[in-house]
Amino acid sequence: MTRTVHAGNAGLSTTVGVARFVGIEQEFEVWRGGERVNFREIIHTLPLDGLRLDPGDMNAYRLRSGMVITCDEAEAEAACPPIAVEPGFAMAGMQWAAAGRRSLDSALPAGFSLRGYSTHISVSLPGPPDSAFAEAYARSFGAAFGLIVERPESLGIYVRPRPDRIELCGEFVEGNRLGAALAFAAGTVRAAACGNLAPTLDLVLSPCVERFGYRVQRTASGFDAYRAGRGAQFARAGGGYRSAQSVLGTALAKTRMGLRGLSCPADLSHLAGMIAGRSPLGVEVSGDEAGAVHGDPARSPFGRATDHWQAGQSRVEPLIATWAFSVFRVGTAGETRYALVPGNGLAQFAAALDKDTS
Repeated sequence: MTRTVHAGNAGLSTTVGVARFVGIEQEFEVWRGGERVNFREIIHTLPLDGLRLDPGDMNAYRLRSGMVITCDEAEAEAACPPIAVEPGFAMAGMQWAAAGRRSLDSALPAGFSLRGYSTHISVSLPGPPDSAFAEAYARSFGAAFGLIVERPESLGIYVRPRPDRIELCGEFVEGNRLGAALAFAAGTVRAAACGNLAPTLDLVLSPCVERFGYRVQRTASGFDAYRAGRGAQFARAGGGYRSAQSVLGTALAKTRMGLRGLSCPADLSHLAGMIAGRSPLGVEVSGDEAGAVHGDPARSPFGRATDHWQAGQSRVEPLIATWAFSVFRVGTAGETRYALVPGNGLAQFAAALDKDTS
């Protein structure tokens, strides 16, 4: 597909595959009674059903499901494997997030509990970090994303350009609100990559602190947008004003445009309900409003990076696992070889070994 973005003097036109995968990272505070616990101090004492295989993160455990459990500073983090943007992807993301929380809950000792801290949604955007695209996206869709995922007391969202993806960071969300956020992220990023940006708002963007990116604070428009909610009036960059409801309605239209042919009605139902007022926006609700998530995700091929195989005199065992690739040691009598398997080839690699060892 063609990615064309115009933001001031910035212009990009590249043919790439965009928004074909989404990823979710959920961060949690860990508590023991009234005391907050540093998760880094306990993660390696927990009975996690996985292996430490990522050389870039020695705290990370790749679980047999394909999920990764690690820590981000003092918080616990559950990262789902890449989810293909196809019919049902929003529910799949909701299921993966729920499974990640259950994995953490079940591993913690009695007396410990989790509190949601933040949610990071990544949308595939092949190529080097694209700061021009991230800035244009933040000015076009950042305010709407904030109204959807943030809470009345939240401070603002982040838009971060990363290698091969763009990352949207906001308040902790799960259940239906997470499903809405996933649809919004995938659809608007894909629409923006095709040049279908919403009208640019007059926003003052702040720099991110931990990693490069743009922060859309609740006051980026010159007033408290989260307090104003649906009654907000946003100034357009070219003059005039747009109501929050108009901004949200345009974002929904762009989401539908971006997901055309890649989704089903259920993927957009929660987002459409929020924007229509049938359910509250994030800034209209204090505390979690998860809703029940039914069903478990199928085991991801990325979970096969934890498997071992024995075929005659040959033993295959995992050494390294990242989202991009995995490395396996293949040992036979008197000889050791190594197999480098790209992430999108794990399913085929594992299936061939399953057949050889059956």
